[in-house]
Amino acid sequence: MKRQRTTVRVLLGAIVLLLLMVVGWTLRPGGGKRAFTLPNLEDVHPRLSARLQELELRLRRDPTGRQWGELGMVLMAHGWQAEALDAFQRASLADPDQVQWIYLRAMLLEKRDLPAADAVYAAAAAIDPNDAPLRYRWAHVLIRLNQLPAAEEQLRVAAQLAPQSPHPLLALGRAAIDRGDNQAARASFQKAAEVAPYCREARQQLARAHFLLGDLAQAERDQLFAASLPPAFPGLADPFLQQVNERELVARQSAERADRLAAAGDMGAATRAFQQLAQDRPDLSRPRLNLASLYAMQGNLKRAGETYRKVIKDFPTEALAYQGLAGVLAEQGDLGGARTALQECIRLKPDYAQAHHALGQLWEQADDVGKAIASYRAAIHADPRYAPAYLGLGRAQQLQENWDRAIDALENAARLAPHDAVARDALRRARQARQRAAHDRSADE
Repeated sequence: MKRQRTTVRVLLGAIVLLLLMVVGWTLRPGGGKRAFTLPNLEDVHPRLSARLQELELRLRRDPTGRQWGELGMVLMAHGWQAEALDAFQRASLADPDQVQWIYLRAMLLEKRDLPAADAVYAAAAAIDPNDAPLRYRWAHVLIRLNQLPAAEEQLRVAAQLAPQSPHPLLALGRAAIDRGDNQAARASFQKAAEVAPYCREARQQLARAHFLLGDLAQAERDQLFAASLPPAFPGLADPFLQQVNERELVARQSAERADRLAAAGDMGAATRAFQQLAQDRPDLSRPRLNLASLYAMQGNLKRAGETYRKVIKDFPTEALAYQGLAGVLAEQGDLGGARTALQECIRLKPDYAQAHHALGQLWEQADDVGKAIASYRAAIHADPRYAPAYLGLGRAQQLQENWDRAIDALENAARLAPHDAVARDALRRARQARQRAAHDRSADE
């Protein structure tokens, strides 16, 4: 039955592709009703402007699918999504058997029309059913459309097509948690850890599954092992997306230079470098996030807040912008605004332990210990090895005179951060407070 549903879905994709080609026939190279126009190049970096004009000249001489696709990739790499979509559409019409242009078009549609992206991914799979990155990205679109069974089906196919990658298995495990099947999640995370023994995320997610299943000892062992692994692990190789990234002509060198200046402590020069990078690449959020952070480090909270708000306006799903804004608002004394920003950050990134922990601290400052405890526990749920969350939980439990729970939490904090004098001192004080409370009870009796 599942195989039949997959066949039907791919056949529907083929029909959608045919319809897209019929609808877009008026855009065919050399015979369309409207000409393709480049974006405004007035304020564009000279290197990029020259490249785009060169591609336009080539298209006039040779409007092939390959040339349209090349233009689309350059446009996509520099943030011109609407123009890139148009170019990939024309590339597909000129070369309808080339899956690359349909796949990249679906990728761009993810940001503006999820049902359309779903349909175009199905069309791409009808041409090449053995592309693992295609199936993987399609699955994430289906998850966002709340079609979990269909998403898991695509992830299983991706796992078969890319047996050496843990990422489809990790996504399967997360989907299983979303539907409440922690046993299935543990099985997927265990297989991911076997496929990629040096993948830190696989071990961390396995620890999460054991934590949810109540096996706290195994969760702690997995987290300890995860801490010994390298922090980064290669993603699922995507040759088509790599080709797009290789066509980026402006940001890469500028970003590396700005990072070097910041690392060297030259904040003024680093700020100017990130300002230029943000101007050259307004489609990227990260340069502006770094710029806002530099403003805050230099004490210019007003400018930092303005920059974070501009990022939020242009990139409303950028969780780190809300976290940064929360830090600025807290420094300015607007604790209510800071809580609201962190809550939005958590809505966008619910497994972000640092945001939950920061929210707990803000609730504690507002004397709402119950909400503080809930936030600290959420941080621990997101990352069972995040020592500051145990420290915050222990202190909050002390405020409610829950001495045993406080000491349990503080013992975890001290074990996870054995060189942290603050955690050790808090544990010592909590034990003393418990002894005094026990002594007082005995005296009363």
